[in-house]
Amino acid sequence: HYMHHNLHPYINKMDDVYKLYHYEIKKGISASLDDFVASYNLNKQTADHLRFHDAYFKSRHRVGVGSRYKRSTKAMSDSTAAHKEMMDELHQRIFWKHDTGTLGMTQKTVYFTDDHPLVRAIKADLKTGNDTHIMLQDLFGALTKNKIGYGHSNGYYSSRASLLRHETFANLTNLYVNENPAVWRWLSETLPELTGYYENLIDDILANGYFGIVQETGKIAAYPTI
Repeated sequence: HYMHHNLHPYINKMDDVYKLYHYEIKKGISASLDDFVASYNLNKQTADHLRFHDAYFKSRHRVGVGSRYKRSTKAMSDSTAAHKEMMDELHQRIFWKHDTGTLGMTQKTVYFTDDHPLVRAIKADLKTGNDTHIMLQDLFGALTKNKIGYGHSNGYYSSRASLLRHETFANLTNLYVNENPAVWRWLSETLPELTGYYENLIDDILANGYFGIVQETGKIAAYPTI
């Protein structure tokens, strides 16, 4: 959360940027996100915040959840149902057997077996007190406001719109640093836009240093207008 607050201090202040970006992409005025950033000479904080926004909503749409930027279709509804079934099965595979000592499955295995790399990684983490499964469920919960996955309540998310993206970013950070590469590999296959964004962000920070805070004053740079 500290990282996200300092990387993206303009959260809840960027609706004008989002609206213009989606309009220009739809109309072909800007050819890409990078083209839009260059056209308006956005500072690094604003540009990265827009990249996170873009990855967040592309991932929402990938799992079938509509938004003001893309209405739900039959194909998207089917995608939501499939991803919900997948995450429900993961919950059953991990917790029903973990809590009761029996498999407890009410349906045939579609997505996960006991020897699936992700399941093995989660079970190994449970033995060390690291609840990777909850982080995954909470990530999907934040991405879809609990249409898929679970974690924080709908009431919590409704209290402030930015909390959905804060929780998404926090869970990405937690999962990125998991010592078992199977966790991030599975997530990269499932949500490539968000994981690709996060990998590029870390590469940028490693190459160019942490951004967002003006080193001389310790203050956040002023929010630019378009």
